[in-house]
Amino acid sequence: MTEETLLALDSYIQKHYAHEDRVLREILSRSEAAGLRNIQLSPAQAKLLHLLVKVHGAKRILEVGTLGGYSGTWLARALPEDGKLITLEIDPHAAQVARENFAAAGLSEKVQLIEGDAIQTMKGLLGQGTFDFVFIDGHKSQYPEYYEFTMRMVRPGSLIVLDNVVQQGKVLDSSLRDIHHRKVRELNAFIGVDPRVEAIMVPTFTAKGLDGFLVVRVK
Repeated sequence: MTEETLLALDSYIQKHYAHEDRVLREILSRSEAAGLRNIQLSPAQAKLLHLLVKVHGAKRILEVGTLGGYSGTWLARALPEDGKLITLEIDPHAAQVARENFAAAGLSEKVQLIEGDAIQTMKGLLGQGTFDFVFIDGHKSQYPEYYEFTMRMVRPGSLIVLDNVVQQGKVLDSSLRDIHHRKVRELNAFIGVDPRVEAIMVPTFTAKGLDGFLVVRVK
C-alpha cells in the first residue's frame, strides 16, 4: 500500500467518521495564529480517544500535555455532565491559548487546566482521587516518569493511552540513541511485560506520518 493510498484513507476516515465542527476548526485556527506547533492529534486519532472515553464510561480524565486544547476538547466532550478533565501544560503561552479555546468551546466549567511542570503537578495531585482515563502526550523524554506517576493515580480498570509511541517507525531502530526515542522505546518494552497492566499498540497513519497509540488497561 502506497503512502498516497494511506493518506487518502486517512482523509476518507476523517470525512465519514471524524467530522470537525466549527468550534474544533476555530481551535486549530487560533492555535496556528498564536504560533503553536502543528503537533496536535488528527481528527481520526482524537475521535478514537473520544469513543474510548465514552465506551469506558470515564468521568475523571487526566491529560498530560494540553497544547492548544484540541485533544482536550474531544476528551471533555465525551464526558458526562458531572465529568471533569484535568489537563497539564508547561508552556504559559500554550496554556493561555488553550484556556481561550476551552472557553470558546463552552467547556470552562468541565476543564481544569493546571500550568507548570507535569511531574510536579502530578505529585501534587497524588491522593486527590483517582482517574478513570489518562492521556499522555507530553515530553517524550519523561514518558517513563509520567507512566509511573499515572500508575499511582488510577484504579483497576482505568485506561491509559500514550501517544507518539511509534514515531514514524524510529522505535524499531535501536541505533537511535537520543533520549526521546530511547525513552519511548524502553517504555514500550517495559509496558509489554508490566504485570500490573494489559496493553496493545495501535499504529496510526495520518498526514503527519506513521505513529501510534499504546492503549493500557490497569488490572
